[in-house]
Amino acid sequence: MGNRYAEAELPVAAGTATAHDAALGAFAQPGAWWSGVDRVAIVEATRSAPVREAPAPAAEDDPGVLPPAAIEAIDGIRNRSGQIERIGSRT
Repeated sequence: MGNRYAEAELPVAAGTATAHDAALGAFAQPGAWWSGVDRVAIVEATRSAPVREAPAPAAEDDPGVLPPAAIEAIDGIRNRSGQIERIGSRT
């Protein structure tokens, strides 16, 4: 793990750090829709996505690993989650 929390403003309990490591390990495994590399890229993009009031710039401007639709989805979840509505069948 290293000491990724060394510069945290508040102390981080060892159990929390261990849980974070376990979660990141799980995210790094391939899933039904994304490879492990893609899933880690999604986590990193979500963590680094700026919080903004204005719409995001065009996803095509990001030369990263993820397709533009994924970047737009991450931005929407990070910045406009209260506006997301379910599409399709209602259960």
